[in-house]
Amino acid sequence: QGRLLTISYSGPNQTACKKIVEIVANQCRDLLLRTKNQETRDALRYIEGEYSQATNTLEDLERELANMRVEQFDKGPEAKIALLQQRQESLDTIRLLNQDMETLNSKKQEMEMAKAKRQTVLRQDPVILQKLAEQTRNQDAITLEESRKRLKELIERGFTNEWPEVKKLQTRIAELENSLKTQVQSDPEAEETIFLADPIYNEYYRQIKQIESDQNSMAIQAQKLQANVNIYEEKLKQMPEVEKGFASLERKIELHEALQIDLAKRRETARATMELEKTRGENRIRVLSRTNPNKPT
Repeated sequence: QGRLLTISYSGPNQTACKKIVEIVANQCRDLLLRTKNQETRDALRYIEGEYSQATNTLEDLERELANMRVEQFDKGPEAKIALLQQRQESLDTIRLLNQDMETLNSKKQEMEMAKAKRQTVLRQDPVILQKLAEQTRNQDAITLEESRKRLKELIERGFTNEWPEVKKLQTRIAELENSLKTQVQSDPEAEETIFLADPIYNEYYRQIKQIESDQNSMAIQAQKLQANVNIYEEKLKQMPEVEKGFASLERKIELHEALQIDLAKRRETARATMELEKTRGENRIRVLSRTNPNKPT
């Protein structure tokens, strides 16, 4: 809405009165222009102050977020994703190890059964046991072999069973044979040592030991992986509080970014308004020289 300000001055000299009115009118116009421009400058100054404060606050928040990411590098969102991936990889590896151990266990049972069958065959044949005992270089087996050789030599030379040394050797051979048989029956370790001289039994034994070694290695590896999984899960339990801190800071940053953008737009609008006031001010506030205007102009 336009406003009309009427200025009049009465005096004896009409020319002087007119000049006084013109001076007062121009001064009023300048005052109104300065007041309007001052309002615009004050608004611009306020907006710029708010913008500067929002910018500083945003920088502080971003700095705080960066520091938090450094301090909590192992508890941030990226770390959580990495932990979840590592945990899943460990669980998958444990599952594969368990499957492999079950396969090895089945194979071990097959080898144990084959080994037991071979033991039965070997126990039922004394001749094979004696040969195996000789191959293991058992002291009794060595002495037995030497005694048999000596007995054979004496018989070939014509000595009869009545010869004292022949009798002695025959008795000694019987004792040694009985000793070997007793060792096999009463001492599992000695029996195992003798059986190991058999190539077939030895292969079963070797494969079983290899399977046991592989199972032990897999079990140790699975234990280590399970310990890692426990560590990952413990860290994941601690992460919600840290995530809340990250989320709170990120929300504050988003709000201040939106505020900064809005203030930047308002600042540019105020600057444009101030420039426009400079060019339009004289047209908006004018001094009318008419004597009696009848409406606002």
